[in-house]
Amino acid sequence: MAIATIQIIKNISPIEGADRIEVARVLGWDCIIKKGSFKIGDMCIYVEPDTIIPKKFVDGACDTDEKVRLRTIKMRGQISQGLILPISALSWREQVIVVGKIGSDVSECLGITKYEKPLPIHLQGVAEGMFPRFLRKTDEVRIQSVPEYIDILWDKPYYITTKLDGTSATFYKFNGKFGVCSRNLELKDGENVYWQMVRKYQIADWLPEGMCIQGEIVGQGIQGNKMGLPDVRLFMFNVFDINEQKYKSIFDDVSCIPTVPIEEIGGGFRYTLPQIISRSIGNYENGEPKEGIVVRSMDSAISFKVINTDFLLRWNE
Repeated sequence: MAIATIQIIKNISPIEGADRIEVARVLGWDCIIKKGSFKIGDMCIYVEPDTIIPKKFVDGACDTDEKVRLRTIKMRGQISQGLILPISALSWREQVIVVGKIGSDVSECLGITKYEKPLPIHLQGVAEGMFPRFLRKTDEVRIQSVPEYIDILWDKPYYITTKLDGTSATFYKFNGKFGVCSRNLELKDGENVYWQMVRKYQIADWLPEGMCIQGEIVGQGIQGNKMGLPDVRLFMFNVFDINEQKYKSIFDDVSCIPTVPIEEIGGGFRYTLPQIISRSIGNYENGEPKEGIVVRSMDSAISFKVINTDFLLRWNE
């Protein structure tokens, strides 16, 4: 998915008590900008949060190749997510190519990449190959990047699950082979956390041929164990039929693994964008802010994540 794209400034609002900054709306994101630097309707480059970006775009330093992580911040009571850059951040040639092309991906030409949370070396495993092409990776899009999903899902059956902060895992059985994958790689059998889950839940024994399950591994030693679990566990969030190349309902009885916590099931989705963002706020059972929620249509044709801003600020994400 594109993380730095050509967009339009949809709205600009003042920040109470602030003379030099204001907040701009791009897609569904609110981002603090220098007052007067943009106008409503201006074309710009929007960079999503949780990305790795050249430092020069953040503080104007031109004599360094250093890169920094773009995090969610709060200033004068205003949440700011992402970064808005002028089109002039592109070279003249690049500007000519993308002019007027809203949504154009400019991540590569600006040297911007997605931030990947590190996993301790002893849990990573040894790669057998790249993530198989007949499967789908697990990264959900944030609703602020696709606010139109609100209208698409409107009044359709849906369910909401808790987003767990761990590491995603994929397990499949296809053409007689059982395989295990991290987010980007297929892994050899070994004492890594992914294969530990295979043995703990005996996945290779019961997973049907032609099926794939995906889940979140959480607990001790993983992303700070924000849920405060006493061990390491796997919670399923996707069932994928490889032959049909489509997701199945997690409510079907195809797995011996517990699902991620189900927070809500409804017959007709009726949340606005501000309402679903507020809906993501809450805590895990241990009182720590939860990462957020994932919203899916009942047929899994539409899905998106909503990250809890309390979680982002609490863990400096």
